[in-house]
Amino acid sequence: MSLSVEKKKTTSRELRRNYKILGMDPQLIQNDLGFTEQMLLDTLNVTSSTTGVNIWKLRDYMNDKIKEQGKKPAPYTILKYNIRHRYKKTW
Repeated sequence: MSLSVEKKKTTSRELRRNYKILGMDPQLIQNDLGFTEQMLLDTLNVTSSTTGVNIWKLRDYMNDKIKEQGKKPAPYTILKYNIRHRYKKTW
């Protein structure tokens, strides 16, 4: 994912904010998404080891699960419209 350092920081902050709102066991998230523990951490922190697909997959997953809980996800400033990264929903 080609993001500037500042955009990576912003995206990570927003992902972690929604992760906190979600409040789910990390193991459940990993199982639902097919992530390892390291993949989840890398994606939440938007490291160079993650992919755009994983970032969008985690974002969409958390948004869906937060809404299922009757809560509202925190907004994203950068991850608004996914027009490039396709994936199969596993949840």
